[in-house]
Amino acid sequence: AYDSDLNNEIISKFNLKIKKKDRIGIIGANGSGKTTLIKIIQRIILPTKGKIKTGENINIKYFDQNKEAIDLSLSPWTTLTSDGDYVNFLDQKIHVLSYLKMFLFDEKKSLQKNSALSGGEKVRLLLAKLFLNDHNFLILDEPTNDLDFYTLNILKNIIKKYDGTVLIISHDRYFLDNTIDKLLVFENNYKILKHEGNFSSYQRKFGLGKLKSKITNKPRKQSVSKSNNFIS
Repeated sequence: AYDSDLNNEIISKFNLKIKKKDRIGIIGANGSGKTTLIKIIQRIILPTKGKIKTGENINIKYFDQNKEAIDLSLSPWTTLTSDGDYVNFLDQKIHVLSYLKMFLFDEKKSLQKNSALSGGEKVRLLLAKLFLNDHNFLILDEPTNDLDFYTLNILKNIIKKYDGTVLIISHDRYFLDNTIDKLLVFENNYKILKHEGNFSSYQRKFGLGKLKSKITNKPRKQSVSKSNNFIS
């Protein structure tokens, strides 16, 4: 609940245990509380009730494409490494040019100022920078917005190789089907369903009707129910 209306709980009776290397997707209508939940997990927002317990050695990286920024005075090369020619990617030492080629940058583009990059190129550079950070818990908030097909595939393939825990908010069924194996579903009956399976398996079992109706402006209580059967 928010301070402005402590009697109007957005999330309640909800218990979630995230284990090492879990790959969880979050789906639901806009305004249903998805981003609020991931901010509570990170303690960006503190819950008015309940507890959050964090394991030792957890290093969270939160990626919100709409709020990330790059230094326009640098080049893609110097954005990723201020000195030297190598970066560490998934515990492997790799030449910065080879790494940038994974994100569709040729040598000439790698040395140009970031101010000359297109919008799509800036997004790819942000993603390249993301996976060089030392973290073991990756939280992505709508990472596929405005991505072209090639960049989407790059992101999907790297997440599949990522050795840590992944939590992804997305409306993209194809992307979630290829990156996660559990779902938290913010349904419009104000329940959060815990589903063992990907987006398509949820859709086959339950349909998408509970995700399509409008969210009212006034938040209401959410409780949790659980899908008991794993659907591959």
